[in-house]
Amino acid sequence: MKKRMSPKEREKAIAIQRWEDEQEKEALKLDYSKIDNIVIEDIDHRDAPDYCDAFIASADYDGRPMTEKELDVLNDDRDFVYQKLMDYLY
Repeated sequence: MKKRMSPKEREKAIAIQRWEDEQEKEALKLDYSKIDNIVIEDIDHRDAPDYCDAFIASADYDGRPMTEKELDVLNDDRDFVYQKLMDYLY
């Protein structure tokens, strides 16, 4: 039977997971000049000019499809996503 975590243990586990996620993102430094074939989804024109739901669903990095982790890191850069969305729309 699995032991339940105390609130303090759960808080510590969450902090460790966040730290690990940040370390992984740090390791995935992307050279934006190598990104092309960007596909953006969830473009809702009722949300203009913010388009806060839009995200990069797929892209190529240096000639190969980007992984889910790479796309997560890329989508965390909302300025990049917004710029690519504007490039696509206009």
